[in-house]
This record gives sequence, C-alpha cells and structure tokens, in this order.
Amino acid sequence: MSGEQTKAAGSPSWGAVRSRRLSSEVVTQVMQTVLDRMAPGDWLGSEATLAAEFGISRVTCREAIRELEAKGVVEVKVGADGGIRVAQPQPSRVAEVLAVQMHLIGISHDEIVAVQRALSPVAAEAAAADATEADIAAMVGLLAEQEQAFGDRERFTEVGMRLHARIGEASGNRILAIVLSALDPLEQPAFSTHADTQRSRRVLEAHRAIVDAIAAHDGAAARAAMTEHFEAFGAH
Repeated sequence: MSGEQTKAAGSPSWGAVRSRRLSSEVVTQVMQTVLDRMAPGDWLGSEATLAAEFGISRVTCREAIRELEAKGVVEVKVGADGGIRVAQPQPSRVAEVLAVQMHLIGISHDEIVAVQRALSPVAAEAAAADATEADIAAMVGLLAEQEQAFGDRERFTEVGMRLHARIGEASGNRILAIVLSALDPLEQPAFSTHADTQRSRRVLEAHRAIVDAIAAHDGAAARAAMTEHFEAFGAH
C-alpha cells in the first residue's frame, strides 16, 4: 500500500501528551503498547500521523522515533511504503547491549561466576533433553576446534565461550541463552589470563564430559558435569 497507510481495526490509539519532555512521554506510550499487545512488523504509523495523534510537532515526534529506533523497539523505512513498524527481534543485539550495560555498572567477577554457576548447569541439562543432531554436531566441532587451539590462550578461550553459548542455544530457553551469551564476553579476559596449560587441560576435560553427556541425552550427567566445571573454575 503506497502513501499514508489506512489505520487498521485494532491499531493503537495514541493519547495527546502534555509532559514537560514530550518525546519521553511518546517513547513511554509506544513501549508500553508494544509490550501489551503488538508483534514484530506491526504498523505504528508515519511520522506525520503519529505527530498528529500525539498532538506534538513533527520535530518532537522525530526525536521520540529516533530514541525508539535506538532502543530496538521500532524500525523506520522511507519511500512510498515507508513508515514506522515494530522492530523485528534481534537476540544477539539484546545480549550485546546487556553485556555493555553490565560492564558499565561494574558487575564484578564474583557476581558473574555466581550467575554462571546457577544457570549453566540448568542450560546443560535442558540441552541434553532438547539438543538436535545439528546442535550436537556443532558442539563436537567446537570441542575439536578448542583442542586444536590448545596453547593459544585467546583463541582457546574464545572457542570455549562459543561452546558455552551453543549449549545455551541448545537448551531451547532463549532467556537462558541471551543471559549466558551476555556474560561470556565479560569473563573472557579473566579466562584468557588464567588459561595456563594445566587449567586449559582441565577445561578441555570438563567440556568433553559436558558434550558427551549432552550427546547421550543424559540430563543429570550434563548438569553434574557443568556444575563441577564451574565449581573448579570458582575455586581458582
């Protein structure tokens, strides 16, 4: 449909805003409406129609739209079929933003390890139940890649982080996968710094036990192996 799109039945109805910072009120209203009842790709309107419905200037509306776009809430397209729609999900972006925010607020190493020790065994157990042949093949491949990287601290650590992320994805729980993926880059420098030969060998053995348990679809063994892995890391 070209030009201004017709407002469909069930489309959100915006209320005029009167706060001191109008653009912030627009952002609040749109975010709450998206959370309440909208889906990726849903039509919100054009800059002109939104400005009119909110009772604000197009300049103020544009400011709000830019903030919503920066937050990953909306997507803006130009042209005949352009306008503002609810954004498509980007799980990797959520993890990246979460990692940056945790870094900025000064999350400590002990806090990170505590969460990993709590969540990673849950993810491993779930992965043992839900992992597909493709998931398992990817884990086996990453384990082989980490073995080849033995002696190269940075690469060894980076591949290990990817293995943990793959286990999170295989758990079937997207919240677990996102949170664990966000924690990994925060810990990578610490893992890399302390990845001496002896510890690297223990990490490989632990990863092998975890992958073997997941491949056997043994949830209890996967959980136990992951728990032991993080207890050993916490001890160091």
